[in-house]
Amino acid sequence: MKLVFALVVFILALSLTFKTIAEEQHKTEPAACTAGQTENCGHAAAESHGGGHGDLTAKMNSLFPEHKSRQAEVGLAPKTTKLLSPKFLAKVTSGSVKLEWSEIPGATHYHLQVATDPNFKWLVLNNHFTKGNSADFATAEANTRYYWRVASVKDNNLSMHNKSNFVSSAFDAK
Repeated sequence: MKLVFALVVFILALSLTFKTIAEEQHKTEPAACTAGQTENCGHAAAESHGGGHGDLTAKMNSLFPEHKSRQAEVGLAPKTTKLLSPKFLAKVTSGSVKLEWSEIPGATHYHLQVATDPNFKWLVLNNHFTKGNSADFATAEANTRYYWRVASVKDNNLSMHNKSNFVSSAFDAK
């Protein structure tokens, strides 16, 4: 039974193919292009390029338009900030330490991290939404080196372009 069904499908496909080939052979070639006539001439007709889809492209584009509101948001990642205070390996008194960095135009907020290791594995502060260009780190323990870094964030960009690279520094609490 399967063999008979496959044979019928094969014969139908073959007959449709022959019909299409026969129709293509009976078509008249479009007129050759001249300086005065460029419409419906040989090289401009869709059929001469194997197209023949009419306005299928226009129909498909109307069904699936480009998302224009996101196109404007693709901008570049925000610039990296500069760490202002405390300076690299500065000795600060334990307790509260004010961390300051330069403000980046267009940044909506900053991602601030403070850790006790240079790889930022042991975070003691991880604030993804720091507003402004400074923050107080209130839990600095004496005789401890802290590593801190800041990245500027631009919310309205696409995710791959919404955060700058981190800028890192270190300070010692005494």
